[in-house]
Order: sequence, then C-alpha cells, then structure tokens
Amino acid sequence: MTADATSSGAGSLEHATVVEIDHRGVLIRGPSGSGKTALAIELLSRCRACDIASALIADDYAFVARNETTGDLVASVPERIRGLIEFRGLGIVNVGHARWKPDTRLVLSVFLSPPDEADRVADPDRGAIFDGVALPELALLERSPVSCAYAILGWLGLSDRAL
Repeated sequence: MTADATSSGAGSLEHATVVEIDHRGVLIRGPSGSGKTALAIELLSRCRACDIASALIADDYAFVARNETTGDLVASVPERIRGLIEFRGLGIVNVGHARWKPDTRLVLSVFLSPPDEADRVADPDRGAIFDGVALPELALLERSPVSCAYAILGWLGLSDRAL
C-alpha cells in the first residue's frame, strides 16, 4: 500500500475489482464470470464520457484494509497485477499508468448476484464488513453492467451527470 493507505496490519486479499469514481472507491465482488470487470469498464467509460474523475484500482484481486489514521477502508492493488485488466476472450491487457491508481478510500461495496438474490431496489440496511469496518452494499444483478452502472452512479449521486 502507499503511504496514504497505511494499514492496521490486518486486512485481506479480496476476489474483487475496484474502481474510483469522483474520488470514491467502489469494491465490486462476485463469483468468477459474474461481470466484475465488465462493470468496471462500463463505469470507467461512462465517467470518462461525462468528464467525471475515475480510475481503475485493481482487477480481480485487491487488498482491503483499515487505515490506521482515518479508520477508513482502503483498497489497493497487489503489485504483480498493477495496471493490468483481464478481458474475457482477449486476455490480460496493460491499461497503462494514465488510467489506474494504486489505492482508494472505499465508500461502497457491490455484490454481483444471480437473479434470485439481487435486490430490485437497494436495501438501505445491507452492508459488508471488512477489517472491522462496515460498508454499505448493493446486491446487483450479475452480468448486467449497464443497469448496475446506473445503480452505482445513482447511489453516488452522479446520475444527473452520467446518465
């Protein structure tokens, strides 16, 4: 982690993709093949088209830990996958230094779920706990990057700028 993301020593390696949107981190979780990378690409594309600051933090795996100083959750990229993203059917691509950041402060967790487990309307009481810190969580429909992007951007209060 960078100096700004000093951990308490705890934390975990999560099977997740992380993006930063408008200086706020979004942790995208779900089983393999659920569309984590596709959702990240959709979010980054929409943000760039609307001039909203955005960056890829990590694809497929991320460290999540509590910052000792602020108590916030911080996600960072494992060194060996820094700047890389995997596109199904194409392989691993280096997205370059201009499009990624090493870490971000998390504000939201998203879990990509099968149809019978996804929320039709966000549950305000749903959350996830990482390193002792609770994050609000959206349970969204897997393999549906456009509708998931709408939900996430709306939750972040950016729907008027990005939809």
